[in-house]
Amino acid sequence: MKYVLFVLFFMCSPGFAATSFKMTKESGTTNFLAIGNPSAIRIDGKGEGPEGTLLAQEKGENWIVSGDLRVNLKNTDTGIALRDRHMKEKYLEVGKFENATLTVNDLTVPKNAVTKESETKLPFTGTLDLHGIKKPVQGEFVVKSSKEGLKMTASFQLKLSDFGIVIPSFAGITVADQVEVNTASTVERLQ
Repeated sequence: MKYVLFVLFFMCSPGFAATSFKMTKESGTTNFLAIGNPSAIRIDGKGEGPEGTLLAQEKGENWIVSGDLRVNLKNTDTGIALRDRHMKEKYLEVGKFENATLTVNDLTVPKNAVTKESETKLPFTGTLDLHGIKKPVQGEFVVKSSKEGLKMTASFQLKLSDFGIVIPSFAGITVADQVEVNTASTVERLQ
């Protein structure tokens, strides 16, 4: 997410060969959606925005963006205290694995892909470090440029079992293995 926002901001600032941008947890949100079975119960979780720094380097007609975006899992909330406790202690084991980190390397963004007052969608491939296991993920960054600045969203899906997370089950309801993750944030250019 940060990568796309950084690239958009950098592309709007001609004359720089490289620059960095940061996202802070206060400037955004992270949401996840898990579906229960049977009953098709929806578990909507919310947490802080991603934080980290992205570096964009000019290469011909493109920007090459890399960096890490981290989310603290201790601060996620599904709206039900018992479910939150089970999620954090039994399944995510936040005492041992406090953060989830998305690493994006060499995201190529055409310089002309983002202009003022625009929205640009970019597919990405990265590595997600969750529950002590690193796995590749694919998703989409959306960068929105306006007079107010840059906003970025990222979305991707993951399988809990890929990260060694036991599939949650309680009172006859089992959560599906696949979880949808969405983040949204603003970006700040560093000097």
